[in-house]
Amino acid sequence: MGDILSYVGIGRLGLVLLLFALLGCRETSTYSSGEFDSFTGSQSLDVTDAEAEVILEQLLAQYEAGADLSNTVSAIMAVLFAQLSAENPWVGLTLSQDQRDQLRAKHQNYRSQIADALDNYGFVAGCDGLLFSSLLHFGGYEVDYEQAESQKEPGRWFRSVEKDCYSSGRSASTISRDMLLGLALAIWKDRNLGAAERLLSYSEANNRVIGEAKDTETLLGRAFLSPAIEATYYELRYRLGGENSPRRGYIPDMSTGLTGFQAHLQALGILLRGAIYGGILDQDLSVLASLRRRQPDNALFQVLYAGFTNGDAQDAIDVLMNETWFPNDRLPESSDRCESYLWQRDQNSDDWQPCPEKDEQHPPVDFMFVSELLLGDFPFQP
Repeated sequence: MGDILSYVGIGRLGLVLLLFALLGCRETSTYSSGEFDSFTGSQSLDVTDAEAEVILEQLLAQYEAGADLSNTVSAIMAVLFAQLSAENPWVGLTLSQDQRDQLRAKHQNYRSQIADALDNYGFVAGCDGLLFSSLLHFGGYEVDYEQAESQKEPGRWFRSVEKDCYSSGRSASTISRDMLLGLALAIWKDRNLGAAERLLSYSEANNRVIGEAKDTETLLGRAFLSPAIEATYYELRYRLGGENSPRRGYIPDMSTGLTGFQAHLQALGILLRGAIYGGILDQDLSVLASLRRRQPDNALFQVLYAGFTNGDAQDAIDVLMNETWFPNDRLPESSDRCESYLWQRDQNSDDWQPCPEKDEQHPPVDFMFVSELLLGDFPFQP
């Protein structure tokens, strides 16, 4: 790996061309440093930005089609994405003083009441507790999210503080990658290098298996550190002052047409990459544009698109100030909307409708999370 990475100095465009040649001209993706020397010695690496973008699109198409990418090529791709990641910088959000004051007042009101809707550990209850508690911490309410980490096996994380969701049969796995997305946002906000280091050390010691699951398919889908999240965590560690790694980098989610919780996780991944790098690739911006267009009442999608484009926060503010979903004088309840956290459900579904028969009080993680972005209190890499 060192032989390959020592040539990163050939530049961004050369790196693109190299990747295209390695993936397009061979049946497999394995190669030696000698082959690399031969390629760099015989090929012109002087291509334009436009040509590089075309090559990158072809490369991504092969990746999506299931091309057998070796660890080395994946690592070089990660470096490439890191170098291209600021195409669309975070421009911030434009709010009037009156809008800012109204949001802060509502945020503070919810913050003063939210403890009544949390469990005895100060966590969002349930087997998605680590995800939503991390987002709540991101949203400006102090949560000790490290309670969900094993004390006996540092770096191993669970869905809840009780750590019994899998053993009790309430979940098919002890952890999932969506939990890790929320956790990464909390880690980034706190500059919690130690938490990132422990998670990666645990992953490395266990061949990227980060938990238990009911079967192999579930294990690979939930409790295995995927290349994209792994690359993000290595980047997170590095940006927080930790060790460098060839595994770090920016790998966008190229899925299209996602709905419900999958669309929400896609948005969280874009937010995380944007926070770490200070900008996102065109591919990620295109995804945000699609999510925003299909879900105009989803304030998370609205605020992310605005923050990476024109800064116009009006649509997101209108949603957060709508008392149908976010009452001014009390916490949201099932009599307002059935879903506790709106952004993970399609707005035309029954989840956005009242279900008073449940008689539940919702911790307003959805409001706290997005309002924090609107108020500009979350750190983006300059």
